[in-house]
Amino acid sequence: MRGFEQNMKNETNISEEVKFDNRLIKRLIREGKIDKQEYETYLKGLPDEENNVNYIDVYEEKPIEEPTPLATEALTFTSG
Repeated sequence: MRGFEQNMKNETNISEEVKFDNRLIKRLIREGKIDKQEYETYLKGLPDEENNVNYIDVYEEKPIEEPTPLATEALTFTSG
């Protein structure tokens, strides 16, 4: 078993590294391994990183246009 999985099996000793992992927090609260109040206190204690934000422009690319079908209705075929 890998270290992370071993750590999660041990209900009384969850490392600080994974304790408030966003991917696990709902499960840990549901299983009673972390108290919801403890999590809210953790969130309130996080530093404000607003000044470290980098904005990027996001745009949608135009969809690739399907080639128009050849107009076969106007063609006339003759045998001869």
